[in-house]
Parts: sequence; C-alpha cells; structure tokens
Amino acid sequence: QWWKKFMKVLEQELAFIRAQIDPCLLYRTTKEGTVLLLCYVDDGCLYGDQAAIDKAKEDLEKKFSIKKVGQLQEYIGVTVKEHTDGTMTQSQPDIMAKLQRYFGADVEHMRQYETPMAAHRTVMRPDTEDQDVDWLSKQDQSKYRSGVGSLNYLVKHSRPDISNTVRELSKVLDRATQENMKDLLRGIKFVLNTQDLELKIKPYVMKDGTVVINAWCDSDYAG
Repeated sequence: QWWKKFMKVLEQELAFIRAQIDPCLLYRTTKEGTVLLLCYVDDGCLYGDQAAIDKAKEDLEKKFSIKKVGQLQEYIGVTVKEHTDGTMTQSQPDIMAKLQRYFGADVEHMRQYETPMAAHRTVMRPDTEDQDVDWLSKQDQSKYRSGVGSLNYLVKHSRPDISNTVRELSKVLDRATQENMKDLLRGIKFVLNTQDLELKIKPYVMKDGTVVINAWCDSDYAG
C-alpha cells in the first residue's frame, strides 16, 4: 500500500506527472523549473533545475519523513559521476565485484576477447531427449542463471554493448549446456577486462539554453 499512497500524493497533491515510458519516473514543471523524480520502492532521486529540486524536497518533507543524502553519487547499485564538461557517467562496480567473486577463478586463465561473443553466434536449444547433449548439472545451471542475471543488470544501466550476448544467453536459462557455459564465461571475461568502460551521457545545449539528449533504439516494440 505504500507505493499506492506515495503515487497518489505525488500525482494528486504535488502535481507530479507519471511518465508513460516508465511508471517509476515522474516529472513536474513549475515556475521554479522542471524536476524529474525517479523512485524505486522507497529510494528516490531528483534531477533537474536546482530551484525546482529544492521546491520538490520542500514539498515532499511536508508529506513524508525523508532522508536527504546530498549530491547523487549512487542509486540502487549504479555509481553516477558528474564531470566538469557536463557529461555524466554510470557504472556498476558492485556487480563487477560480484562477477569477479563468483566467476573469477573460472575465467582467470582464459585469453582476452575483443568481443563478448563470437561473431554470428546463435544459441540454439538442443533436443531435451538427446542423450549425447552435455547438460549442466543443477548446481552449474543455477550458477549459469546467476551469471546471466548479473550481466542483464549491467545491460540495463551501464553496459548496453553486451545486450545481444545477454539475449542469446537468456534463451537457455532453464536448461543450458557446457557449450552455453563457455559462452557465458567469455561474456564475463569480456566485461571484467573492460570494466573501466562506463555509460556516458552528454546533453547537447542549444543556443536558447534548451538541453537535449539524443538517444537511439533499434527496437520497434512490435515483434
């Protein structure tokens, strides 16, 4: 019920509008400017014009007991850095540390790869009745799912470059083979070797002061 109450207050009493693209993203434009509110359960962050941010915090404090932690540096496992040239970068060192902890010994002696998966590689589901298939044990299957899950979380917030690899690996989360595990370890080896890469966001400021962020997507959401 907390979420329903929180959304009701934000939308009906504080005039926030929920974004159509994500139910956890809200925004409000007032005389102070525009502020964006991102909320995950009871963790929230504000971004926008400073005066609008200050007014939003003031309004929220009248309705809820909130804890202010200052400038945004980390949010739900994502490290956020603002740079002097106006860019922002996002990385996930905690996920990298988890991958190193659970898979470090498995990938330690593997050679370095320039790509997370071989070119034109497609994961196919074998016939479950085929006795010659080298299936993973239940323990290794659980480890496989954990590894793919960690890579998927990286895709969402800081490493879109491995999205195709994760899509292929996700085809066999219920039953994978030793060959699939090799593909997973290659992907993990790649991200561990390139963990200095970050997602870079650089707004373009137009002559009238309008801030624009260009983004591209090749999904048509239709199939």
